[in-house]
Amino acid sequence: MSTFLCIVLFVASAAAQLLCTKKATHKVIRYIPMLISAVGCVFAIGLHIYALITYSMGIASESVLAENQYFATFILIPAGICLIGAVVGFLIGKKLSMNKKALFVFAIILVALLCVPAWFYGYYNRKSNDNIPSKELMVSYCQNQGVDYATERLQGYKYTQLIEVWGEPDSSLSGMWGDIWETNNTYCLIVYYDSNGVVEHVTVRND
Repeated sequence: MSTFLCIVLFVASAAAQLLCTKKATHKVIRYIPMLISAVGCVFAIGLHIYALITYSMGIASESVLAENQYFATFILIPAGICLIGAVVGFLIGKKLSMNKKALFVFAIILVALLCVPAWFYGYYNRKSNDNIPSKELMVSYCQNQGVDYATERLQGYKYTQLIEVWGEPDSSLSGMWGDIWETNNTYCLIVYYDSNGVVEHVTVRND
């Protein structure tokens, strides 16, 4: 998600909550922006937990786990930004009638709400070995989501990290930087690097 879109969501949700706080006469209506955003956050976190549980029980495959986690993060980040904006709008609307203790409590809640989507975003975008998909999952990405999508999953990783997760490659490309890994489903995964050994491109070959 772009920085501009994050700012738009934050400002829009803050303005909506401020308007509801100041103008709405019904108590439930005053909290609608915060409630909608909170439901989105809870749903995304629940989906993430559900994906982990079904995968650990052997019900869901690794590809299903990755898709569910990606979808959960896709929902959580904008919902979290909207929730933070709504809380800020609520605080602005109530600042004159709230005492220091209440403001402190809301400030703590705001920081916590900011940390949750930030942690999810950081975890799923860091170049850690934990986030490297399996070879079979990479083949599935190439076939179902396309080569560009599959390449994005590995761009920025070093070839040494792939070796740590996938083991030594079955062969290497001749005359260029790249390695070939065989998979369990008769497909070969070909990974190209730059001169520093950082992944640039991924393709699949059917043997």
